[in-house]
This record gives sequence, C-alpha cells and structure tokens, in this order.
Amino acid sequence: MKKIIAVSGKGGIGKSSLSALITRVFSDRADHKILLVDADPSINLTLMLGLNANKTLNNLRERFVKSAEAAQAWLSIADYYESSRLALDARC
Repeated sequence: MKKIIAVSGKGGIGKSSLSALITRVFSDRADHKILLVDADPSINLTLMLGLNANKTLNNLRERFVKSAEAAQAWLSIADYYESSRLALDARC
C-alpha cells in the first residue's frame, strides 16, 4: 500500500491543488479505493473534486470540543459540591 501525504503549516502553497490532481490521476488509473483526508475547515479540496461533504473533520473537532467543555462543566460542578460538602463536614 502506497501513501502520499501533503502537509505544510503554511497556507497558499498548493497542497489542496496538488492533492486534487494526484487523486484524479490515481482514481482514473486505479481499480482500488482512495482515501483522501482534508483537515482544512474550508473544505476546498472537497470542492475542487466536485464532492459534497456532509460531514467534515471540522464537524468532528467541534463535537470533541463541545464534549470536552461539557465534561469540564460537570467536573467543575462536582468539585464545587464536593468542596461544599467538605466545608460542611469540617464545621460539624
């Protein structure tokens, strides 16, 4: 299994364009599936390939962030009640 990866922290250098071109060439020549992951929230690569992205990595990231925020809120509430309980126990 061959892997080609286009990664760069700098924007505007052609990662999406190059990835789209390579994907088109491989999809025309290959009889196997191709996995293409676009981690850019702007989903330009999806648009370049004429695909419709119902779900993106950004959707997944947002769910993780919301879940982490909710978990942190519950932990804060639990810590508050635990410290309140300890304070009451200390008074008695």
